[in-house]
Amino acid sequence: MRRVLQAKLQDIERAELAGKRGGSTRPLSLEQSILSDDTGAGLTLADLLPDPDPEVNPQEALRRTDLRRHVERVLRQLPERQQALADGLRSGRSVSELSRSFRVPRGTLYEELRRIRDVFQDNGLEEYLH
Repeated sequence: MRRVLQAKLQDIERAELAGKRGGSTRPLSLEQSILSDDTGAGLTLADLLPDPDPEVNPQEALRRTDLRRHVERVLRQLPERQQALADGLRSGRSVSELSRSFRVPRGTLYEELRRIRDVFQDNGLEEYLH
């Protein structure tokens, strides 16, 4: 009997956790009214979204998003030290600053940069290297 009760409690706990993770939620329509004013006009979820910028080409935005994801995937492939170097450079720090911070000669960091460039080239990102 004890095992049956424990199993039932575990089932209830799993179901509750699934609900907290959104397992039991239903998708909402952007046109669904979420608030009504005195005139009967309702505010929808779509009303809360910003209007798309007419200056931004959707295809260009998608290309940039794909590129950003590709770069992030390649950066995750790098060894930890090269990731730290790339992060430092992306945050605007100079090679000299990073050299002092890592306590290695600048030449060593330039060698690491060459290796990073090689990885980017191997992954088809050579046109984005400066």
